[in-house]
Amino acid sequence: MTNDIFSSRRFCLFIKQYAGENKKRFLQMTLGILGMLIFCTSILPVITGCYLHPSYNGIDTMWNKEESMFSFLLFLIVIISAASTFSSCDSKIKRISALTLPASTLEKFATCILFNVVAIYIVFFAGVLIADQIRVCTAPIYADPGAVIKPIPLSYLFSFGYIDGNTDISTFINDESMQAITMFTITGLLGLQAFFTLCSAIWPKRARLSGFVSLVGISIAFNTILFFSFRLVLNMYGMSFKFRWEEQFREMGMPTFMTIFYTINIIIIIGLYILSYKRLKEMESIERW
Repeated sequence: MTNDIFSSRRFCLFIKQYAGENKKRFLQMTLGILGMLIFCTSILPVITGCYLHPSYNGIDTMWNKEESMFSFLLFLIVIISAASTFSSCDSKIKRISALTLPASTLEKFATCILFNVVAIYIVFFAGVLIADQIRVCTAPIYADPGAVIKPIPLSYLFSFGYIDGNTDISTFINDESMQAITMFTITGLLGLQAFFTLCSAIWPKRARLSGFVSLVGISIAFNTILFFSFRLVLNMYGMSFKFRWEEQFREMGMPTFMTIFYTINIIIIIGLYILSYKRLKEMESIERW
């Protein structure tokens, strides 16, 4: 008896087929990412002259700039890639053609997520390591003899710049504010990725523009509602207003608050992916009908 929902053999065959059909797009994206990273790490230091002066504290002066650029590019690339998740369904002909593929909706969804959501991190961080090594090899050609030129540590990269040459991992682990900021950044990145994946399922042709406009609209609406809600409560009850769980909230430690915050975000992210899957299934049902 065959499994119509998910089959590992069918899934592997579809991955191979999907990779072959989209290899040109993936190659262009990979080369584009690598090109941007090389420009930021190898060409930009020449323009800014960050290695023309001696370094202090034994830390590469480029690390901080690299971290800022890498973080910005990571968010940008992840959003662009997520918005292209279901670009193969951007026309009626393509959607009808997708119905003939030997794979279930879940297998198609998992394949698109694998290439456009998961693999993009592997490509990006591999590109970061390659570009950073190119910087280390080329910078001594023009750098000041007193300039420190070292590869960027992975701990510095993954902690968004909080663990450098003078800060070890134990300090980071014991610093709740560092953890909170780092995890907030990571959950924000994953949330944006899930949101634009949903946008790609809703608007395959214009997911980037429509997703950006929707995100701005949602942010404005949420903040407006929040602002007027607080204002209404303060006008009704005054500054002495106390909500029901105020004492428990005040006694809540940072780890508990962070756990609640991350749990809510994870639930939202999972919900967005479930909606994306349901939307993809709905598209196939409409075309099949």
